[in-house]
Amino acid sequence: FRRVLFRSINELNDILRAGGIYSFLILDRDMTNVTGGKVLHCDEGQRDFIEKVVNNKPRHLFLCGSPGTGKTIAACEALKTKISQLKQQEKPKKINVIVTSFRSDYTSTPLLDDIKDRFLGNLQSIAEITLQVKPYKTLCQELSIPATHGIEGVQALLRGISRNANNMETIILVDEVWASASQSVPEHKRIDWSSLSHILKENANLHAIIIASPQIMEDTLSPVNFSFEIQPPEGEDILTHQFFVRYRNSYAISCLINHFQFIKKGLLNHQNDTFLKEEQLPSGPLPALISVNAQITVEHALSFVIKKMEKGMSVTLVHGTELPFNLQELCKKHSWKLTRSANVAGLEDQIIVVVDLGPSLEILSRARKQLFIINKEG
Repeated sequence: FRRVLFRSINELNDILRAGGIYSFLILDRDMTNVTGGKVLHCDEGQRDFIEKVVNNKPRHLFLCGSPGTGKTIAACEALKTKISQLKQQEKPKKINVIVTSFRSDYTSTPLLDDIKDRFLGNLQSIAEITLQVKPYKTLCQELSIPATHGIEGVQALLRGISRNANNMETIILVDEVWASASQSVPEHKRIDWSSLSHILKENANLHAIIIASPQIMEDTLSPVNFSFEIQPPEGEDILTHQFFVRYRNSYAISCLINHFQFIKKGLLNHQNDTFLKEEQLPSGPLPALISVNAQITVEHALSFVIKKMEKGMSVTLVHGTELPFNLQELCKKHSWKLTRSANVAGLEDQIIVVVDLGPSLEILSRARKQLFIINKEG
């Protein structure tokens, strides 16, 4: 009886998941948590995306959008919906799920940990599913392919996985893919991903979810001076979607990000982006920039930051390649998380403290409520 009951519950869960019901509930809860209960439902763009995944059952998804638009959580919900759709087939196969981020080397990152534990944690207990969450370079090493970036990297990765995906359904979710690894100005300032369509048609058992980063892989010695749009792949079994509603940062931080996007080039065109109203966004004070010198040290600056922090909030400290002093002990004392700037892509926390790093779109958009930037004077 228990076995029959358990099977019935699983079948009901798959019906609700395949119909998008669970995804709407989770995206509504995410919006509620992020905004502190000010907004109770996900935005229309997210809802439209899930409805298309449910009704059209596309084999592949290509997503893009500015920081703070909820690309990753929406992609993970779409992945779970696809799994339930595959399980409802007449002769369901074993499902292999592979997740990676192009902004990771050989070690896990906060983003990959979040995807594995928060967004896809329930998949690890399902017998029909094998879940692998791996850093990009580790995955490339296992597949014996070069760890390149942009569309060339995605093409190599999909072909490498296809060689081992013939006997089972394989879903690959690739996050934080540089929109381009080239420094040259594309024609009409549109980065062309349309050629990916041909690769996606090569293996009927492969399902790809690609999330393009809203920036190109910029060489600091050769700065890029253009903003761009993306020409996505097209096809009957490909769903492309750009997210426009930015809701994951406080109003003050959102204004700072918006200003940065206007003065910084090499970023996805954001003119069609929309914000929630100021009173709907997460609350928080103005971001703080603290300059240090011989008289005001990083230790002094962090003492000031601790006094100004909102109490009871989760904190992550982001640093460069070298630690200015023993930050591990400080973070341990205050129960802060500590991560290198190389692992910041996709990271999110209520309070972000940045030490000895220049501003970037990725750095500025990681904090929901409070942002502190500690830098050398000048």
